[in-house]
Amino acid sequence: MADNNLMYNIAKKQLNDGTMDWDTSTGIYVALVSTAYVANADHAKFDIAASTMDPAVHEVSGTGYSTKGAALGSRAVTQQDGNDRAILDAADSTWGGLDAGTIGGAVVYNIPSGQSANSSNWVLICYNNTTAAFPFTSNGGDFTIQWSTAGVLSLS
Repeated sequence: MADNNLMYNIAKKQLNDGTMDWDTSTGIYVALVSTAYVANADHAKFDIAASTMDPAVHEVSGTGYSTKGAALGSRAVTQQDGNDRAILDAADSTWGGLDAGTIGGAVVYNIPSGQSANSSNWVLICYNNTTAAFPFTSNGGDFTIQWSTAGVLSLS
């Protein structure tokens, strides 16, 4: 599988125009997707009419995993002058007793306030298929995404 970590274009816009705020939003999640998902920076929503290439169609399911993934906790934004970048970070994400097949990557997305029931409005932020040594075949053990020292996202 090719490494294709990316930030979705809609997130670039919304983080810059103030529509989305990384550290104060109440609904930033990470979902696990199968190897069949092909990330594309032009994708905008988690589930748009269940198109075959939307992340929601490829979200894993099984023991230890809840639909829509897990909330990202302890989110923070830091400035790194020495590296000329901003880091959008969060606490590591862990699923206990995960048995959900082969996981190809992680999709981070925002559920805007009041939109928790409508996945067609959930805004994609980034895709990562390298941080947790993806692809990973779950086997009923714990699975942790330990976000890198460059955070969930590094903006430079």
